[in-house]
Amino acid sequence: MKDNKRVQAVPANVLTQAQAKINAVAILLTTYVVALTPAERHELPKMGEKTINRGE
Repeated sequence: MKDNKRVQAVPANVLTQAQAKINAVAILLTTYVVALTPAERHELPKMGEKTINRGE
């Protein structure tokens, strides 16, 4: 099997721009995101393939 991995460093200015955009999104979403305690997270229903009722 061939190893087709390509390694290239991401320029610092691209990383800086990406981090700025991530920070902007985080700021936009702060009013809509609610921090949950571990107990609150534990009480939430779990979603997965077996949880979904497809009427079968």
